[in-house]
Amino acid sequence: MNDLRIVNLIGIVCMSEDQERVFPAPFKEIFQLNRDKILESLKTGKKIITLSSGKWEIYELENEYGEAWKGWKVYVFVPVEREMTHLYSMIIHELKNPIAAIRAMVQVMESSVREGLKDRDKMLEFSSLILEEIDRMNRILSSIIKLAKPKTRFDYRFDLLETVKKAMGTWSEEFKAQGIKMSLISNKEKILFLGNPDEIHQIINNLLRNSREALEGVENPRVTVMLQDSGDEIMLSVKDNGKGVSPETLKRIKNSFYSSKPQGFGLGLFVVKTIVKRHRGKITINSSPGKGFEIVIKLQKK
Repeated sequence: MNDLRIVNLIGIVCMSEDQERVFPAPFKEIFQLNRDKILESLKTGKKIITLSSGKWEIYELENEYGEAWKGWKVYVFVPVEREMTHLYSMIIHELKNPIAAIRAMVQVMESSVREGLKDRDKMLEFSSLILEEIDRMNRILSSIIKLAKPKTRFDYRFDLLETVKKAMGTWSEEFKAQGIKMSLISNKEKILFLGNPDEIHQIINNLLRNSREALEGVENPRVTVMLQDSGDEIMLSVKDNGKGVSPETLKRIKNSFYSSKPQGFGLGLFVVKTIVKRHRGKITINSSPGKGFEIVIKLQKK
């Protein structure tokens, strides 16, 4: 189990007239700490309960488990995300990233076809990347069902550096067209991390998209992605040399849904924060007028 971890916790409470069973062990601890409150909620049929660990939604299952469980009631406790009211906006936002990447690559491929297919290997590379982005959209759409009916989600060990490189690759042509120099600095050739590669890909996508927008009209625009493995901790940063923001604006940006764009929802940074939190990480935002913008993420290697 060192390379696999259950991420989101679902609790199960089985009750008869004189017995109770609670699974799994982590939820059992929560149950014991809040036993009286939980039993009162079950008795009154309450559907949402607030505990010290957050809000939980309660579902009572139909008893179809055979004669051995006759007389038992089974309840499932599912954690309620505070941000569920923003769910659909998040999904739309996340779909825009792969769509934008696919559009940019198709434009380059179209141009190559018109010029006589000069670089066959490049075309094959773009085709592969486009298929990856389409698969990513399918996974995002599948997440709608998972969020509507939460299921146990798993993390696994993967090469974080390789995932970062792939995410940067989807933006390379668009950055090149805009004259943005993008570079990657890493102190290791391979960085293993226990997490979700699709979500890390989303982090890089969102941060690079923000950097591209921040660098419009900037002379000699640059974006530097840095990945450092110190043994117990991984530091991931994305820094641009844009115009930066004032202390007042920076303070508002740290609010999940602030956006300086007229029609923006401020969801890019919100998505990043949500994913970083899921991975038990911390995020720092640095910026000042004329000094560019930097996001620093620290992840524990556990």
